[in-house]
Amino acid sequence: MLSATSFRREILYCGGAPVRLIVVEENRTQKLRLLIQEVAGKPAPSDEEESLFESGLLDSFALPDLVSAIEKAFAIKVPDADLNPRKFDSIARIETYLANR
Repeated sequence: MLSATSFRREILYCGGAPVRLIVVEENRTQKLRLLIQEVAGKPAPSDEEESLFESGLLDSFALPDLVSAIEKAFAIKVPDADLNPRKFDSIARIETYLANR
């Protein structure tokens, strides 16, 4: 089960040379918002329950791109049987899906 908080590593550079590796704590919801924004090309809704598909933010063609981004960001594999827009319909549903993995 994934925690609600994850970490990412950043390398700080000075004059083009790496000087320090830092670990940055990221909230999973913030990470999901960024992924959705990248895939949709528009800001993610502020309401976590808002349908990403009914709102027109995403369509069925964007679902594989979103799932692929989620797989990479959270180091999981989403089975083909789970490629259902209903499971990825809102930020809240995606959070639930990730929490149950």
